[in-house]
Amino acid sequence: MIEKDLAWVSICEKIEDVMEAENLFGDLVNNVFLLLIYLSMSTLSELNLLDIVALKNDLPQHRLLAGQVGTIIEILALEVYEVEFSDDDGQTYATQALSAHQLLKLHYKPMSSSTSSNIHQHGSGKNNV
Repeated sequence: MIEKDLAWVSICEKIEDVMEAENLFGDLVNNVFLLLIYLSMSTLSELNLLDIVALKNDLPQHRLLAGQVGTIIEILALEVYEVEFSDDDGQTYATQALSAHQLLKLHYKPMSSSTSSNIHQHGSGKNNV
């Protein structure tokens, strides 16, 4: 009877070892998955926290029009962003979760000089009036 009890304890210990290994493996898989999501968020999308964006289409249900400008204030999920829309006085009038395909990133600086530009300056650039 004692041998059977010892065998049963040994089996239970092995099951616990396997379950512990599966938990560790599961944690590893989860961590790798989260890392991949993080990396894809920073590489798939050109949108980042605090980017200035414009709405591509009207959203009448939220009283927002295409072209309204907002700021990404939070990354909610892969390709999903919380965008804050404010007036000229800095007062927020809307905050909305939007997907990347609904947004256009705005740029306030010219492209780097290593790329060609369609803007060519002729003459001195001074306006003689």
